[in-house]
Amino acid sequence: MDSRKFCFSLVNFFNTAINLKELSEDLYRFSRRLRLAEFFYDEDDEETDHTAHSQSPPPAFLRKPSSFTPDTGRDLALDTFIKGVSSEIMLERQRNIFSNLRNEEKEALRELRDNDKITIKPADKGGAVVVMETTDYIGECTRQLDNTTYYRILTSDPTNSCNKKIQEAIDKGIEEKEISSEIGKALLVPHPTPGRFYILPKVHKEGNPGRPIIGGNGCPTEIISQFVDYHMKDLVSQLPSYVQDDMDFLRKIHDINKTGPLPPDTLLCTMDVSALYTNIPHEEGTDACRIALEEGRDQGTKPSPSFICTLIQLILTLNFFTFHDNTYLQTHGTAMGTCMAPTYANIFMGAIERRLLGSFPDKPLVWLRYIDDIFLIWTHGRAKLEAFIQHANTFHPTIKFTSNISPIHVPFLDVMVTLLDNYIHTDLYSKPTDTFNYLHWSSCHPQHTRRSIPYSLAFRLVRICSSEAALTRRLNDLKHHLKKRGFPPNKLKLPLTKP
Repeated sequence: MDSRKFCFSLVNFFNTAINLKELSEDLYRFSRRLRLAEFFYDEDDEETDHTAHSQSPPPAFLRKPSSFTPDTGRDLALDTFIKGVSSEIMLERQRNIFSNLRNEEKEALRELRDNDKITIKPADKGGAVVVMETTDYIGECTRQLDNTTYYRILTSDPTNSCNKKIQEAIDKGIEEKEISSEIGKALLVPHPTPGRFYILPKVHKEGNPGRPIIGGNGCPTEIISQFVDYHMKDLVSQLPSYVQDDMDFLRKIHDINKTGPLPPDTLLCTMDVSALYTNIPHEEGTDACRIALEEGRDQGTKPSPSFICTLIQLILTLNFFTFHDNTYLQTHGTAMGTCMAPTYANIFMGAIERRLLGSFPDKPLVWLRYIDDIFLIWTHGRAKLEAFIQHANTFHPTIKFTSNISPIHVPFLDVMVTLLDNYIHTDLYSKPTDTFNYLHWSSCHPQHTRRSIPYSLAFRLVRICSSEAALTRRLNDLKHHLKKRGFPPNKLKLPLTKP
């Protein structure tokens, strides 16, 4: 069997092998939840509520999980129930369990696992699995890391010195009552390690360049990045151009249609920021966040904009990572992979677009943005739109745009936006590289998970497709894709219509 071809069918796939260690841990967590519920059942709710409101608790990600487990013997009925459930489940493993992988498929998996000449990564978009020669993968990573505009190689591991800088900033924050000592202690990563660099191949772009990602789990700035994101993410939804997701975009399109027909000669346009994350200057990005914090929160709110911006600077300037036995520092922009990056980029683009739109005499009728993807409706003619795009590409030294203009239709996110009779119609948009690799029916997932897939995907189509004809086409396409993923015909009954 061709092992490379086989790996494409295993997106999110679970086989039927039972991991006794995981099973035992799951049973322990289950029994502990039950014992905790019983232990705290008679607690005085009024006293608990009073205590909870006397001081705001730290964010959930800063709270260290408790290891307390009530003793057995408190409730004999509960003990009997837990023992019975555990015995039944552990006995289940002794029954015959048939593998959902054939022998040749198991052999293919072993070949893939043991072959160090290939590297397997998910594609940046489209759900594909990319099998690359390892030499090509390393070559693309090295090509990007050799760009001295963004990266610098280090001669030693700076983990300890970076951790010390973070500790000093936290100690100062505690001293100035920006944060409590409890939160300050929780912001430090125990036993930190450098980030890890990898790429996701962009199969939808010529030459298949890689999108650079820096995995930040366990790095010194991991928790302060979560802390910054926690305090800034609500500011993003205050931006006039904010689009949360496909469904939010569709709601906004519906509101536009409710205002009546668009003017004749209306143009649809999308713009995309080229490599946004790596092209945000540190000072400009931090200043944009400071202004957003000052304008979007009540005066005197703690932690202050100054303290949050101090943490932002640490996240940006201490962004070091390893790749192929070398240690690097990212010197420009923010890394995709740190928690605060999308919020930081959104706020920066909010500041840029406010100045950009204010600096051009003609304004778009509609300007909506999802991070680095922009949708606009233009009513001043093509020449002025092209002049506006040219102006946008000279407005900032590092922020550049690609664009797509049409009087008929443009894709935005997963939606094809069409202008017909001066109203906007919507349909599903899929990139040519989309593989529709939905979860395979034979995967050892719970039955309710597999059964819900056709309905949830179909319901998404109901919301995206604005006409019955478009919906019928897309539902037929969906059935075809799900059949290829092993779904039985009786699981593909989709009696959905437009409301």
